[in-house]
Amino acid sequence: MIGFVIGWIVFGLVVLALAVYRKSIASKEEDWIHLAAGEEHATDVQVEVAQRLKVIDRWGIWLTVVLALYGLVIGSIFILHAWEAQKTMGM
Repeated sequence: MIGFVIGWIVFGLVVLALAVYRKSIASKEEDWIHLAAGEEHATDVQVEVAQRLKVIDRWGIWLTVVLALYGLVIGSIFILHAWEAQKTMGM
């Protein structure tokens, strides 16, 4: 049982690392849209950053959902084991 909890913690750290990575990529994002002549390079960079953030967000959502479901399963198993132990003790 402890192995599953350790796995859940490690998986949570992976999700946290992805969030930190997303934050570092988002810091390169500019608030202004460059449309003037001569700013084509800036526009390309903005599009690239937006695409990278979109991919990271998709992975982040799925990994967070999996992490939450994994935590619910571990919690349910823990409650089930505690309930079974209580029944065998006669309480």
